[in-house]
Amino acid sequence: MHPTEFSGFESVEPRSASSRAFVVLGPYRGGTSLVCGVLQRLGVFVGREFWEAETTYCTFEDTELRFACLECFDEAQTQWRLLGEFDKRVDTLRLWLNRAREQAVQFGCMGVGGKHPTLCKLVDEVALSWRTESDVPLFIAVDRPIADVLKSWTNARDSSGAPWWPRRDRETITRDLIKARDTALTQYKHVRVDFQTLRQDPTRVISNLATACGLPDEHVEAAVRLVQQGGSSS
Repeated sequence: MHPTEFSGFESVEPRSASSRAFVVLGPYRGGTSLVCGVLQRLGVFVGREFWEAETTYCTFEDTELRFACLECFDEAQTQWRLLGEFDKRVDTLRLWLNRAREQAVQFGCMGVGGKHPTLCKLVDEVALSWRTESDVPLFIAVDRPIADVLKSWTNARDSSGAPWWPRRDRETITRDLIKARDTALTQYKHVRVDFQTLRQDPTRVISNLATACGLPDEHVEAAVRLVQQGGSSS
């Protein structure tokens, strides 16, 4: 096991398909889309309709989860703050999970998962709202150097060729999201995935991730192909 790949690795007991929940955490342009896509290929329900962020890849970001997150946290450049009371945020995120679990059962998936950058600011709310009497969500932190995140953000273009979401505060919020995530995760079980190692050695990283998540390894090859294709939805 590569030390930068699963720093803070903790083994996970097998869970029932109806109770598994996986939370992918990382900043914008931090590699969470690819990791969430890997979970989908491993048999996890991560949504049916994904947010179109005008990127060259599939975001694997469920539109309903995105809207739920933005009810809990205002990501606007002039705001950047939590919204509403803690209990209200918990209820909002729990409602999404309940709907997602119903669809996971319908499609025979091995649990549910999701991602949105603002979840880094909502770890405590997710920990409470996505747990059951017998199970707790597993957090998956995606690590990518801040310099690489900012370079990816700066170089990104939308479909018209214009800069992708050209926020002046992108370094500030990137650092804030990572700090909030890592501070909160000291209290919860989690695994860490190094984004660059995932791209360089997908078979090893994905096999380890499947084991950490208690997922069967029969779909590892499909997940590897996704990484090799650059994270496309095809």
